[in-house]
Amino acid sequence: MIDDFESLSKEEIIERCKEIIKEKDAEIERLKRKLWVRELEDVFGDILEKEELEKIKNMDPLKAAIEIGKIIKNKRIKEKKVELPSDDLINEVIEDIKRFEEILK
Repeated sequence: MIDDFESLSKEEIIERCKEIIKEKDAEIERLKRKLWVRELEDVFGDILEKEELEKIKNMDPLKAAIEIGKIIKNKRIKEKKVELPSDDLINEVIEDIKRFEEILK
């Protein structure tokens, strides 16, 4: 590798160094991405469905955080069981309102 540089001009050495730096930066980004995906799986693997996790893996971290927040919020809303009043109760309330209206007339 050093022998290669000895035969190059100063400008060629600078260009070669820039290429090496670009290659290393790309490798660092790939490794960061792998780490990001691994962390996502470790932290949210139990909470998110596979499809949701796959979608989020391809997002940048800020967008992913927002999306995860939305998904968790929606899951919590779905988990809360909202019971609607029975028809009998609704009819009672309607009758009470009608009686109240009659009293006001």
